[in-house]
Amino acid sequence: MAIGKKLKSLVDKIRTPEGPATPWLPKGAPYPLLASFDPAAVQPAPGLIAVWHLGVRPQWLKVATTANLQAAIRSAVQNAALTSYRPNGGVYLAWAPLAANDLRGAARHLIDRLKPVLQAVRLDSEIDVPTDAKPAAFPFPLGTEE
Repeated sequence: MAIGKKLKSLVDKIRTPEGPATPWLPKGAPYPLLASFDPAAVQPAPGLIAVWHLGVRPQWLKVATTANLQAAIRSAVQNAALTSYRPNGGVYLAWAPLAANDLRGAARHLIDRLKPVLQAVRLDSEIDVPTDAKPAAFPFPLGTEE
């Protein structure tokens, strides 16, 4: 067996298995703390963001649809209502680029299931999600739950 094939075989055996496919980012890394995240690391594309804290009683804080992920995340980083939860175990962030026509249904599904406590907080470039929007199944960020 060639040395290259042997090496690939060894790498495959010790590689950490990746989780199930997920549209949420970042992949292969822990979710970032909102307070220290640089929004410039995100493309200004349409998508969803989810914000939560992991205190004694973890809570979902916000699910947002946006025409510009970078602008919405920048707004979230600067939002006093969201960052006020920082002492409660840290405020975390995940984002999922998504086609504009899929945003409202995915967001309605997540909002209805997660019931974020700061859903009324508005972020820059946020797109409204009508209460009568038809929910479309969308996964939670990998490793999180209701």
